[in-house]
Amino acid sequence: MRLKWLLFLVPILLATACKTAQQTPTAKAPISMKVSIQFTIEALDLSEDMSKLSTGNDELLIFIYALKDSSVLDEYLFSQHFKFDAKNRKKELYFPASETFFTNNLLFFLIEQDAETPVEQLDPIIRVHYQKLITAFENRDYIQIEKLLGDEDLLNVQVISDFSHNTPVEFNINGIHRLDKYAYTVRRE
Repeated sequence: MRLKWLLFLVPILLATACKTAQQTPTAKAPISMKVSIQFTIEALDLSEDMSKLSTGNDELLIFIYALKDSSVLDEYLFSQHFKFDAKNRKKELYFPASETFFTNNLLFFLIEQDAETPVEQLDPIIRVHYQKLITAFENRDYIQIEKLLGDEDLLNVQVISDFSHNTPVEFNINGIHRLDKYAYTVRRE
């Protein structure tokens, strides 16, 4: 009889303990666990839709770094890979934020992945050569970008400043790469 009661009570006690643990906030939780930031990126014109040889899909990769006065950037604050196509042109991105998001200017990179180079390979290249990439992007020096990123296309580098909790952020990304136009809108409301 005791065994039946024990078998009956143990799952209830475990469920109650787990539920209580999930609802109890910890006082020492870092800011990144308390604050989530939402960005929306929308494709107005895909970069891979020019010809019948194009895939019709934009495989995009976003990196966000804290912009510092140094020769090498710290590890990225956020990275996300996703795909757009003719039917799927909008993506909401959620990520935990730290104080760094609200105290620094941010450096936003948008890359269209053709060779699908892993994040682990692209990140150190961007961190070390970010100044060269910014200059090459501003000068439309595709040869320099290709030397650094290989077959991956750098569609945008953007400094985001004044990124406080209540400040909306919106910017447009547009251009022509290898004869194909692209246009995106990025916003945080």
